[in-house]
Amino acid sequence: MRGQQTIGLCLLALGTFLSQGHGVVAEDPRCDSEADIVFILDASGSVGDPNFEKMRDFVEGMVRKLALDSGAVRVGLLSYSFTADPVFNLNDHSSNVDVLLGIQGMGYSGGGTSTAVAIKYARETMFTVANGDRSSAKNIAVVVTDGKSSDPAGTLAESALAHDAGITLFALGIGDAVDTDELKGIASDPDEEYMYRVSSFDVLSSVSDTIVDGTCYVPEPPTTTEAITTPEATTIMPTTTPVPTTTSTTMPETTMTLAPTTTPEPTTMPTSTPVPIGCSTMADIVFIVDGSGSVGDAEFPKMQQFVVDIVSDFDIDSGAIRVGLMSYSFVPNLHFHLNGFTNKADILTGIKNMPYNGGGTYTGQAIEYARDTMFTAANGERSHAPNIIIILTDGDSNEFPNTVLQSQLAHQDNITIFAIGIGKGIGLTELQAIATDPDSKYMFQVNNFDALDSIKEAIMNKACEAAVGTTTVPPTTTPTTTPATTVPTTPGPGR
Repeated sequence: MRGQQTIGLCLLALGTFLSQGHGVVAEDPRCDSEADIVFILDASGSVGDPNFEKMRDFVEGMVRKLALDSGAVRVGLLSYSFTADPVFNLNDHSSNVDVLLGIQGMGYSGGGTSTAVAIKYARETMFTVANGDRSSAKNIAVVVTDGKSSDPAGTLAESALAHDAGITLFALGIGDAVDTDELKGIASDPDEEYMYRVSSFDVLSSVSDTIVDGTCYVPEPPTTTEAITTPEATTIMPTTTPVPTTTSTTMPETTMTLAPTTTPEPTTMPTSTPVPIGCSTMADIVFIVDGSGSVGDAEFPKMQQFVVDIVSDFDIDSGAIRVGLMSYSFVPNLHFHLNGFTNKADILTGIKNMPYNGGGTYTGQAIEYARDTMFTAANGERSHAPNIIIILTDGDSNEFPNTVLQSQLAHQDNITIFAIGIGKGIGLTELQAIATDPDSKYMFQVNNFDALDSIKEAIMNKACEAAVGTTTVPPTTTPTTTPATTVPTTPGPGR
C-alpha cells in the first residue's frame, strides 16, 4: 500500500510538472549543430531565491530548443557562489526531459561571487572526456551573473585560459551591478555576438532565442592545423563564420576583450597592403621593450635596432607622430616621454642609448606605467591623436593576472596594443591577452630575435593603419567676440 502511495505521489508530481509546460521538451530544435554546452549560473547572495528561480526557468527555456534527444547537443550545469557547485555533467543526461528535471533540481546556495573558480572548474573538470566532452563538438559555456566577481583579475585570467582552450564563452549580465568591463573580459570576441546585458531577471527570456541561435553559429572546432608555414614570423589568423542577423533586446558593447582561441596556433606571415613610405598619420606611440634577464646582452641590441628601423619610417619631424620609450624588468624604466624629443634624430639616438638591465618580467607594471604616466597630457599625449603601444617580450610575465588586467584597462582606455612575442618562452594565452583584437592584426610571434626583421614592414604598416583607423578629428576653433574656445568635434581617447 505504501508503495502504491509513493507511486501515486510521483505521478502527481510529474503531472504537475507537465501541466506547467515543463514537458514541452522539443520545440523543433533551432539547429542540429553538434555542441557541448555548460551553463554556469551565479548563485551568490545578491541573486536571492526568487531571481534564482527565474534563471532556472531561463535555462530550461533554452534547453527545450536544443537538439538533445538526437544526441547532437549535450548539456552540463553548474552554479557558483564561494565555490563551484556542479549539478550534472555533459554525459549525465541524454534526453531533454532528464536535463530539464536536473535543472529543476538545482538548489540555491547564496554566498560570494567566485566567477573565476566556476570558469576554471568548467574548463578543467566539465570539459573533459571523462565527463562527456567530445573532441568533435563545439565547447560552449554560458555564464549568467548579476554582479562583479570577487576576484576580477582571476576572472579575466581564467576567461583567457578558457578562450585559449577553445571554449566559446557567452557572458550574460543582469542588472546594474554587473561590471561591463569584466563582462567583456569573460565573453569571447566579438562582444556584439557573445556579450549580453538585460535590465532585470524578469526580461531574461528576451535574449533566450538569440543566445540559442548564437550557439548554432559558433565556429566548428578545427580538425586540422590550418596554417601556411614560413621560416620565421608567425601571427594568428583565425577563420570566421558568418553570423545571421537576429533581433534582440541586448545592449552590446564595443569589442575589447580577450580573443577566442578556437583556431590552433599557426605559423603564418600576416598579409598586408604595401608598406607606406614615411607614415605621416597622427599618432602617439610608446615602445615597451622587455629588459629581463632572459633576453641577454647579445639579444637586447637586436630589439633596439628593430625599434630604430620602425621609427625611421615615421614622420616625426613634422609633428605628426610622437614617440615614447621604456624598457622593463623588475620595474618600468622610462627612457623618454612622448614630448621628450621632437625630431627623429634625437629619438633614434635615445633608442640606441637605451641600457639593458636584466631582472624579472613584470609586463603588467610596464603597461600600467605607460597607461597611467606616459599617455598623459603632461608627458606629451594629445587628445586627438590615437594612442598606440608596441610591446616586445621574450617570456611570460611574473604576474600573469596583473598583465591581463592591465592590458584590459589599456584597451578600455582606447590604447591599441601590438604584442610581439619572441621565441618559445612567451605563451600564446598571454600574448592574446595583451594584444588588441583581432589577434590576426595586432599579435605577432617570431622564432628568435634574428627574425624580428621579418615582421618589421608588417608592424610599420599595421601601426600606420591603426592610427588611421582610430584617428579622431582634431579640435576646431569656434570664433567668438571673446577669446577663442576649442571645441572638439569628436572626443579623444580620454583617460
